[in-house]
Amino acid sequence: MRGIPGTAFFVIVAFFLFMHVVSYWGLRMILRKIDKSLLTKISTAIFGVFSVGVLSVLVFSFSSPEILRTTQNYSYFYVVISLIFLDMVPITIFALFVLGSLLCRMFRRSNLSYKMIAGGLLLSFGIFVIILSGIFIGRKTIRVVPVTIQLKDLPEQMDGMTIAQISDIHLGSYSGDKSVIESTVRKIQEINPDLFVFTGDIVNNFCREITGYEKLLSQLSGKYGKFAILGNHDYGDYFQWPDSLQKIQNLHNTEIKLREAGFKLLLNQSVKVDVKDTCFYLLGVENWGHPPFPQYARLSDAINGVPASAFTILLSHDPAFWDAEIVPSTNIPLTLSGHTHAAQSGIILGGIEFSIMYLIQKYWGGLYQKGNQFLYVNRGLGTVGFVGRIDMRPEITLITLKQLRTH
Repeated sequence: MRGIPGTAFFVIVAFFLFMHVVSYWGLRMILRKIDKSLLTKISTAIFGVFSVGVLSVLVFSFSSPEILRTTQNYSYFYVVISLIFLDMVPITIFALFVLGSLLCRMFRRSNLSYKMIAGGLLLSFGIFVIILSGIFIGRKTIRVVPVTIQLKDLPEQMDGMTIAQISDIHLGSYSGDKSVIESTVRKIQEINPDLFVFTGDIVNNFCREITGYEKLLSQLSGKYGKFAILGNHDYGDYFQWPDSLQKIQNLHNTEIKLREAGFKLLLNQSVKVDVKDTCFYLLGVENWGHPPFPQYARLSDAINGVPASAFTILLSHDPAFWDAEIVPSTNIPLTLSGHTHAAQSGIILGGIEFSIMYLIQKYWGGLYQKGNQFLYVNRGLGTVGFVGRIDMRPEITLITLKQLRTH
């Protein structure tokens, strides 16, 4: 976590205090309406203690960012982020309802005013429960997402071929809990895909996060092989290393661990994959993203030696690479990415998904097409920062390739 400028820090604290004071006033108003003095005292006391506690954690953490920036234990960081989500999101919503109720009081609509406060309180409590559920349940409830992609130049022998894709595992966020990875292995084994690919971010920062998961990772497989690329977190760019040699060694050890688990690691490379009596080339580039994300990808190296007539599939961690480099200058028909996590939160209504990640990353999750080129963005398996998933469950993608028949 980077330091926050002094002015911004005071604005954040002032916003926090204002929203909590408004919410406190609204809570007392609705409790007085109920006319239960004991309930009022208990409720406001709990609210006050919780608010002071969160404010204390907030002030300590953001005024001493080096504690989070240099730590190798994520537990405190996750507690801070979870508390902020659990507190600020419901409180802000409730405070807005309370402020709205003041307008009703100005027009002498006191009954409507109380109804607004009560409605805001119920909505805020519901959101609190949803966030809590995302932390303890949502992030562990895996879904398999079936996707059929019709490709114009797909070889006939590959018609019906299946690819299982996972991305953004972030092993360090599990704090040793193996349940999600165990469930993932079971589901992949049941699927028994033709090809298994992992599109980056095996760790948050450190190679040691893989320790204890090696056996499970080795059990992931595909008939024609298992392949992986690196994500932005795998390079260790988000930790303040004592020297560059330790950072380089950490990356090297991460690569070794992936290879020992049976992955063919593609670092700006390609590999020929034989399928029946034909073949295709699987390309893998290192991470590339819009600043401040690093740009290690060298597509020219990855496609070097690949026949112009060959069918190709590309693995690229950040989907931004597809729009910026793949579509304008290549005819690669299919790119598989991850990186976005779909913000680990979203809304699904009538089968239509929306995530706030769309405001940051246009290609945030699911299947996209430009002409004859396709991009699929996996919504991620793990978490980073906020240790929860709200209506955006961990994903295993099951892709079925089909020939596009024009007649």
